[in-house]
Amino acid sequence: MDADVVLFYGPPLVGKSSHYKQQLTSSHVRLSAQEQFQQDQTLSLRQVAMRAVGLLRQGKKVVIDDENWARSTRMAYTKLIHSKTPGKSIRCLKFHPQDKLQLNWAREWTTRDAKGQRPQVNWKQVDAKIAAWFDENCWQRGVERPGQGSPTTQCGT
Repeated sequence: MDADVVLFYGPPLVGKSSHYKQQLTSSHVRLSAQEQFQQDQTLSLRQVAMRAVGLLRQGKKVVIDDENWARSTRMAYTKLIHSKTPGKSIRCLKFHPQDKLQLNWAREWTTRDAKGQRPQVNWKQVDAKIAAWFDENCWQRGVERPGQGSPTTQCGT
């Protein structure tokens, strides 16, 4: 992908991180706001975006790998990055599952890591996020409704 910044968005377990590992590891540095916040709970979204800006200023390309399901979050990233690094291209890559079953299967596969240990994941929180992704009432409250199929590139939606 030619973009300087690729902003992933979609529900948990849909394959965002796997896509990065398979397609963009050699060309882009990965940032995850969720992982950054787990390491330092005092961080703001702006500080995470500024880390991306710092990498761009070093001549690196960046993937922002997170759920980013709120349009306002995606727009905050794009606005700040455009203002601090004019001329850098940004692509949003939307990952949408075909159905809940796809995510449930992925959940089952990830409940055990390579050594047979349970990962440190708050499954109740993950399940709630998955349920919200498919909750019709959630979309009626102003969060955009995902489409069907493969990853697509869209920033404003």
